[in-house]
Amino acid sequence: MEAKELVKKYLSTELSYEEYSGYIVFLTNDLTIRVVAEVRAKGGIDLLLYQTFGEVNPNKAKDVKNELGKFIADAIIEKVKRDFPQTDEPKDISPNQMKMF
Repeated sequence: MEAKELVKKYLSTELSYEEYSGYIVFLTNDLTIRVVAEVRAKGGIDLLLYQTFGEVNPNKAKDVKNELGKFIADAIIEKVKRDFPQTDEPKDISPNQMKMF
């Protein structure tokens, strides 16, 4: 099996960014959470804030990190939709399982 097919099997369009953990995740059909990526960038964001405002505000850094995490999750979702158009294959999570969360 090609690497691209394995990525297709691994990823989902039901991604979300978890603000508290910094993880980009999605639920699987066995109700576990699959971590796709971790958003860190603390030093880079602190440097950006220092260069822009002359100080580092922890609340502003947290907001920027969360916005970055959401942006990356949205970008992954768009790429998955573009590269792997929806077919009649079953979803990784059922509508009934989605109602549980």
